[in-house]
Amino acid sequence: MLEAILYYLNPFALVFMMFAMGIGLSLADFRQIILHPRAAVVAFGCIFGIIPVVGVAMAAFIANLSPFLAAGMVVLVSCPSGAFSNFFSYLARANVALSIALTAATNLVALISVPLLLTLGFAAIGERAGAISVPLGQTIGHVLVMVIAPITLAMILRAVRPEFAARVDPVLRRASTIVFAVLVVLLMVKFW
Repeated sequence: MLEAILYYLNPFALVFMMFAMGIGLSLADFRQIILHPRAAVVAFGCIFGIIPVVGVAMAAFIANLSPFLAAGMVVLVSCPSGAFSNFFSYLARANVALSIALTAATNLVALISVPLLLTLGFAAIGERAGAISVPLGQTIGHVLVMVIAPITLAMILRAVRPEFAARVDPVLRRASTIVFAVLVVLLMVKFW
């Protein structure tokens, strides 16, 4: 029963949270990233440079103690952030447009970077990665349907009906936080 609830709630929650974030965004927010790309460049460098290097170094250090933990660490640092990281930026009232742009970009670059980083990371801890591929269509489809589409629809609503968007923004913020909290509790119960 719980698995069935999570099966349907997880994608609904993600789409709803992305819509809630989008209602507070405009094209000007994304234009700022292009006009002032320093934060995006630094974040991109951290995601594909510093984090994998530090993570693989730590994995190599603990590989003799726990090969499974080392392998898990390599996998973790080789994968880009997911859409839920955008929601944490939203809750923190950080630069949500930058977070969304980075999620979209890193997930597309992941098609090449994940196999490369996994191969290099596993080699660094003395393991073979084997054949690694990232499903191109599924990855792009997921980003489009679960992230880009709800945010774009909300941004269009804001552009067409700004007064309505301003009224529902605080309601959506609270509701999306509640949906996220329910999702976390259900996941904790499932994996306890």
